[in-house]
Amino acid sequence: MQSIIDGEIKVKSAVSITRITEDGLDFEDGTHMQADIICYCTGFKKDTRDVIATIIGKQHNLEPIWGLDKEGEIRGTYRPTGVEGVWMQGGELQSMR
Repeated sequence: MQSIIDGEIKVKSAVSITRITEDGLDFEDGTHMQADIICYCTGFKKDTRDVIATIIGKQHNLEPIWGLDKEGEIRGTYRPTGVEGVWMQGGELQSMR
């Protein structure tokens, strides 16, 4: 952690990689970062239903969580999940309705 704080290890987020080059990475925003080692992290397991199933049981049919539904709304959070009495909260507070 201290190496990140000291700037010895570089971290870049919120921009897509467009190309891995001979000496590093090119990004969608036009920047280039030199790198000896690349560690690509997604940060979390996207389908939370597996975690919830350990609590409520696998027999329940939870709606997909995260991503957008046909109306452009976030699926499965702050709305019915398909299982009576089970509600999900996730992400930042501005996602709430």
